[in-house]
Amino acid sequence: MSGFLFLSWLFFKRFHKRLMRLQEAMERKGEAGIPLPVKRSNGDEIGQLEESFNHMIHELEESRQREQQEEKIRRELIANLSHDLRTPLTTIRAALNGVSPEVTSEQGQDKLLSVNNKIDYVSDLIDNLLSFTLLTGKKYPYHPEDIEMNRFIRETAAHWYPALEEHGIEVDVQTLDKPIYWNVDPKWMERVFDNLLQNLVRYASDGGYAGLAVTHDKITVEDHGPGMKKTADRQGTGIGLSIVELMTREMNVRLAIETDEQGTKVSMTKKDAHA
Repeated sequence: MSGFLFLSWLFFKRFHKRLMRLQEAMERKGEAGIPLPVKRSNGDEIGQLEESFNHMIHELEESRQREQQEEKIRRELIANLSHDLRTPLTTIRAALNGVSPEVTSEQGQDKLLSVNNKIDYVSDLIDNLLSFTLLTGKKYPYHPEDIEMNRFIRETAAHWYPALEEHGIEVDVQTLDKPIYWNVDPKWMERVFDNLLQNLVRYASDGGYAGLAVTHDKITVEDHGPGMKKTADRQGTGIGLSIVELMTREMNVRLAIETDEQGTKVSMTKKDAHA
């Protein structure tokens, strides 16, 4: 009897040890986050379980490789399409500029201006689509440096002032005498503000107001438009705001949006900002 108990104990101990080894293998992951295969120890039920486990890992690896390949093809397709679409847009714009002097009526000039605005709109969409693809694929160049945000906001306002004035938008810029430095990529920040102000011009110009302000802990862009809930039904706001969200997150900037029918306020706070 004691011999039987000893053999049973020895059997279950080995059985338990092999199960624990399989459990440890399931919890141990490789660089891709997929568990590593195990060496088949025997041809019994546990060995069959190990074989099934290895087969599952093989299928996961193949699925991940297919996903990566499809993502690469998608990024290359969007990049090529973006390039191919820019060429006819440039040709159309050149043709419009060529015929513009021949159009003398006010109505004709208004139509040419409308077409030019649509070309700008499509061009911005193409740029945003390419940028979004590069950002999600971690391929967008990022070079952070210390920039003085009061100066940055004043230069941004000066750059956008003609476009804002053309649409009857009053520009209110508030900065501090004390320098505020953020460690961010200046080109990324420029893209963030370009997207915010493009949306303001297109969807909030009726409010006639654009406020850019620097306080001791945040930077804000504010308008008196109809609010994002109303403009969500109008095309074009989504991808630009998605790029803003991706870029601010990567730059360690906290983004907050307050919006209602009285207007929209976008606040950005740099978590490690220093004066």
